[in-house]
Amino acid sequence: MKHRWMRALMSLTLAGLLAAGLSGCDEGGNPPVEEEPQPVLDYPVTVGDVSLDSPPLRAVVLSPSLAEIVADLGYADRLCGRSEECDFPSQVEALPSVGKTMMPDGGGVAALDADLVLTQAPLPEETASFLEREGIPVAVIPAAASYEELSELYAQVGQLFAGTETGARAGEALWQTLDARMDEAAARLAGEEAPASLVYAVDSTGRVATGDTFIGSVMARAGLSNAAAAGTGWTLPESADAAYVFCPVEEVETVRGLSAFQQLSAIAEGQVYGIPVDCMERQGFRLAEGIEAMLQVLVPQAEETTAGETENTAAP
Repeated sequence: MKHRWMRALMSLTLAGLLAAGLSGCDEGGNPPVEEEPQPVLDYPVTVGDVSLDSPPLRAVVLSPSLAEIVADLGYADRLCGRSEECDFPSQVEALPSVGKTMMPDGGGVAALDADLVLTQAPLPEETASFLEREGIPVAVIPAAASYEELSELYAQVGQLFAGTETGARAGEALWQTLDARMDEAAARLAGEEAPASLVYAVDSTGRVATGDTFIGSVMARAGLSNAAAAGTGWTLPESADAAYVFCPVEEVETVRGLSAFQQLSAIAEGQVYGIPVDCMERQGFRLAEGIEAMLQVLVPQAEETTAGETENTAAP
């Protein structure tokens, strides 16, 4: 009696297993094909006043800083045009320039079959209206006012090209890499008993990077002793002194002769050095190269760095 009950139970169990197996097969008895997990949908994405339902494939960039950031993030292959000022890196420089042909009606952009325009300043009303009629969205992403704001700037550009989550992660990764370079710079300067004071002259008129400027905030993050840090509005404080003056390469001779700088020790000692202007004034990854170019002068015993690849002209 017991054996018959056990055989019946086993038969029912096998039947159940067989039925379960067949229910997952197709009519030919083949096992089901497992579906691949669906990726997280990062679109639509909204940045500022612009919403995109899909990644842009043919974008036009009108800001040199944004052009470099797009390239730094690895999206240069999505650009189809640029303004004349966007001259770095080579992938961007090689793109068709919309130049003045875009103004005032935006026809240069429309001719490129663009699906996005990137700019840091609002376009003229006539241009913006034309692009709106053409169905070409315009993303206005203002320049960062301080070094700390770069994180959000990079995230916004990343989100436009790769979506809400993926793009934000890409922007954060770029920011972290740049910030690590700033940490390295600060660590090298921290080893100095008395870091040398300096100023950065932005042009030949005597304007300098004061503490309330973007460049001034970059210098502070890198641990540089900015003699103009207490100043505001690009004006060198009257009592300031600096052992070094840095400026754009092409401005060295002019800056050396500025009357407003004659009280600086750097002028008497001939310590005026030129560095590539774009590295300090554009908000891309090359900011680290600008800082490292300064360090090559301030900490000459330091090992060779990326800044060694940049042009560094010193006044005797």
